[in-house]
Amino acid sequence: MDVTQPLRLLVTGPGGTGKSRIFEAWSEFHLRLGRLHEFRLTAPTGVVASDIGGCTVHAQVALRVKRETMRANTPAGQKVRTQLERRLSPLKTLVVDEIYFMDPKDMSLLSEYCSV
Repeated sequence: MDVTQPLRLLVTGPGGTGKSRIFEAWSEFHLRLGRLHEFRLTAPTGVVASDIGGCTVHAQVALRVKRETMRANTPAGQKVRTQLERRLSPLKTLVVDEIYFMDPKDMSLLSEYCSV
């Protein structure tokens, strides 16, 4: 079992400083290693997600699922957790572009759900 602590990296800077180039380089790195399935680009809004060729972070990490449902020891809770685990288990790198659009509650859920 891999017990490596996750790296949480925040890349900031004003527009035009090259943040998108970093994401492109990470994507290319995973592609060249044949590990693109371990990499996912996301964003808080559909417009930004579309611009970067990704999906919304809400869809990828089920942020609209209530904590109570995610934690519930019920068939519905188990189904949601299983679906989330299936989406996240192959990932080694999850990028959230324009993260400042997320509110603190969603950031907390993101951290919690990525630990499921």
